[in-house]
Order: sequence, then C-alpha cells, then structure tokens
Amino acid sequence: MTEDEINKMMGSWPVGATVKETRGMTAEEAERAGWEHPSDWMDVMVIEFDDGGILYPSRDGEGNSGGVLFGECKLLPGSSLSFYPVRGNANV
Repeated sequence: MTEDEINKMMGSWPVGATVKETRGMTAEEAERAGWEHPSDWMDVMVIEFDDGGILYPSRDGEGNSGGVLFGECKLLPGSSLSFYPVRGNANV
C-alpha cells in the first residue's frame, strides 16, 4: 500500500472518533511498538477509541520509549494535568 493510499484510508482519524477509555499500555501493545523493557512502557497512558484505535505518547518521533500525557482542563482554568496509569492493574 502506498503512502497516499494509507493517508486516504485514514482520512482525518481520530477526528470525530469517540474516546472509549484511558488506560495503561498492555504488554502486547508495547511489543508491537518495539519496546522490550517494562521501563519503556509501564507508565504509558493509552487513549482508546470506540473504533478500536489507540493513541499513546512517545518520547520522540523515532518511538524510543513512552511518555506521560499532559493536558489542560477547561473546567479548571490554568490547570496543568499529568496522567499516569494505575499501577497493579491487569494491563501491566
């Protein structure tokens, strides 16, 4: 499949997709990302969409380990939030 075909198929995803849940990354997802060591992915948050797609932070554009999601909440003006997965859940 060419890059143009992939771009056409993907469209503007995830625009319009609905967030199903946020959770910690699974070992299987980490393996697909090429992350071999738990320290690379155990603190990585995943945004999962209702269509089965996922988004997760990476340390850099080359995919060298994970990162933590940061954000702001409009309900808390001036907020600065960071999201970590709950340790000990079935995902890790």
